[in-house]
Amino acid sequence: NLHLTGYRMAFIIFIISFLSVFIVSLGYAEKVTVVEGLIENVTEHSIKVRDGNYETQGVPLFNSSGETLSHDSLRRGKKVEIFFQDKKITSIIIYEDMVE
Repeated sequence: NLHLTGYRMAFIIFIISFLSVFIVSLGYAEKVTVVEGLIENVTEHSIKVRDGNYETQGVPLFNSSGETLSHDSLRRGKKVEIFFQDKKITSIIIYEDMVE
């Protein structure tokens, strides 16, 4: 019986550990999000993508190689990915125009 009790305790600890990792990763997944789309409109401090307006003032802008870009790179028709953490924009990637 002592032998079975040890296995049961090990199994219970394993299940609790597994659930803890799963729950923590679920919480992280909810906090980090991305909006991808084409810029529909650009103003001095915001862009419109997929019918949502997003503040760009103070947000780091990058190209797909990770090089820093200026606000002038935000132009109508450009493809962007807007990264959020805890519902706050952390960065925007601006993609080059694709040549067909």
